[in-house]
Amino acid sequence: GKAGALHARTVDASAFSNESEESLREMLTEMGFREDGTERMINGITGEEFEAKIFIGNMFYLRLKHMVGNKLHARGAGRIQLLTRQPIEGRAKGGGLRLGEMEKDCFVAHGASLLLKERFDSDRTVVPICSSCGLIAVNDIFRKKMFCHRCGGNVEVNRVEMSYAFKLLMDEIRSMGIIPSVKLKNKY
Repeated sequence: GKAGALHARTVDASAFSNESEESLREMLTEMGFREDGTERMINGITGEEFEAKIFIGNMFYLRLKHMVGNKLHARGAGRIQLLTRQPIEGRAKGGGLRLGEMEKDCFVAHGASLLLKERFDSDRTVVPICSSCGLIAVNDIFRKKMFCHRCGGNVEVNRVEMSYAFKLLMDEIRSMGIIPSVKLKNKY
């Protein structure tokens, strides 16, 4: 390595090459180095020479393409999926960072409940729920009132915050003929 770098040529000192050890030693001594490639090193703190001879040569390495600066990713607001109203996935698409079960468990273990709530409420929606039967009510924006198809228009309808994915699940269950209801109780 050192002899090849000093003479600006490729040197192969392996057992499978025709390069002789003597010629490599001569190349080093011609340039003013020891023939075995070792150097006398000086301790940077005390200024004394080390007793051992230390081999110094070139080191070839490949820089990896994956750098930290290329991996950084943050998102405040952005595009969402039409079906679930959750952020799209992927840094290339400008999406959010996916949190799975293990990441959720880490937040729970560290007591970061507010961060956990923020992450899992990215698709928060307000749904009108009938207080008597617990079914999803209808919000009539033209008449500016909410009513329940089962109970009629003279019942109290509460606005409930929930995940849009849960509302979507309730809609899918209703499409199969199963009618899920939500039991409401006062928050305070």
